[in-house]
Order: sequence, then structure tokens, then C-alpha cells
Amino acid sequence: MTHSGTEAAALAQRVGYPVVVKSAVPGIVHKSEQRLVHPGRDTASAVRDAVRELHKATGGGHPCWCSGPPPGTEIAVGAFQDERFGPL
Repeated sequence: MTHSGTEAAALAQRVGYPVVVKSAVPGIVHKSEQRLVHPGRDTASAVRDAVRELHKATGGGHPCWCSGPPPGTEIAVGAFQDERFGPL
């Protein structure tokens, strides 16, 4: 976790771009619905801007997560609505 845009940018440099910057404000479960998740930040400036936006949205003082993509292979999964079983 980081508290400043500078710390987040340094962390992003270490983990590798692109990164996701996410608020760690407690009590909000669905942070993406509150616009507290900023994916695809691919420069130090974009990371600092995301942290600044998160602090403005939450009143500041809350740390942020900054993480790179997880290891592994990205896949796409299809889904459909089954009459008997529902969403699959």
C-alpha cells in the first residue's frame, strides 16, 4: 500500500506496467462502482494522477493499492443463460 502518488509510481516501476491503482478506503466493498479503481495505468504520471483522483474522491488520507498483472495466461470465458440452471 502507498499513501502518495510518488510512492505508487515507484512501486509501479518495480512491479512493471501496466498497473491497477485502487483505493484501500475501508467499508466500501464494490470500489469499482464508486470509481475507486483505475486499471491500465501505464506511466508514472498516470499512476500519480490516479492516486490524486482517488484522494480527491475519498477525502484523502487513505492508502492505495498499486499492483501489476498476476502471473499466468489470460483467458476469456463465455457464459449463457440456461432455462433450468440459470447463468452458466
